[in-house]
Amino acid sequence: MEYKSSYDRINNISDIDYISRKICKDYGFGEYTGYQLIEIGYEDFNYILYTDNNKYVVKILNTERDLSSCNRLISILHKSIVEGVPVPSIYSVNNQLLYEINVQDTLLRLFVMEYSGKSFWELGKELNDNELKQVAFIASKINSIDYNIKETFYDEWTVTNLLKEYDKKQDSLLEKDKKNIQPIIHSFKNIDFDKLPYSYVHGDIIKANLLLDSNNNISVIDFSAFNYLPRIVEVTALLLGLCLTNEKKSTINKMNQFLSYYHNLIPLSDLEIEYLPLLLSSLASMYIIQTSFIVSESLDYVENEYWLLEGRKYLDMDIHKKDLQFIKKM
Repeated sequence: MEYKSSYDRINNISDIDYISRKICKDYGFGEYTGYQLIEIGYEDFNYILYTDNNKYVVKILNTERDLSSCNRLISILHKSIVEGVPVPSIYSVNNQLLYEINVQDTLLRLFVMEYSGKSFWELGKELNDNELKQVAFIASKINSIDYNIKETFYDEWTVTNLLKEYDKKQDSLLEKDKKNIQPIIHSFKNIDFDKLPYSYVHGDIIKANLLLDSNNNISVIDFSAFNYLPRIVEVTALLLGLCLTNEKKSTINKMNQFLSYYHNLIPLSDLEIEYLPLLLSSLASMYIIQTSFIVSESLDYVENEYWLLEGRKYLDMDIHKKDLQFIKKM
């Protein structure tokens, strides 16, 4: 679901000062001094909470989420931390990670995490080879864990849902975009996802969800798109989210470098490698479909134009299977 503003995600509750003072009191964080809204993201309400001696990240969960959905997310985060995935620690109060507060007759659920640095998006930073290697390890770690989460959900941005989303939203596309996407839609129908290896996937490891601390360590946040899907869905999102540059040659080099790191940790199957170029074009098409629809609904998101242009840029590069020869580098 798309929302007109970050506050719309929490029933238009705007008294963040009250919520923050209550958090500081109950968690023993010290004196509250202010907050800063984190505007990136499409789902929950996130902000940095400042106290007289520290800062924390607060995630107020979308009021459309039911208790089961909230507990699912907490369970995923807790399991990731226990299994050694670099995820910011979650603070507890009264031995509970999920915190509830009533504001203006609305029940809000949230959790508080340690502040672990700025995201690559905020830093305006491209990932270097060492950072790509770190992220390949993080992704492979997540993809190897049995989270035992039975509930799956429909995510509009997930590439496996391309056909349904195109059918629903194609009228929002400009003709030039539709012309570029239609051949991809035709080819996409031949993908047999049932023949691919499945795993748990983060689903949204992009620059906005990777934090870099002062020691150059990377941690991953925002597991809202976490699901049990074909493993190649994770790889596809990683390649477009982290390796796409303004130049075709450097994009191909970064993609091959990342793929070699990931493949060395979790070998990709022949069919995954076969489908990968089409899936990359399909995900780029999904960027265009979703952002075009959001614009048609007169909604405004900070990163909306970014994803629209990224989708168009990738399709213009016209990258094929012959370009992704990462196995030869090993």
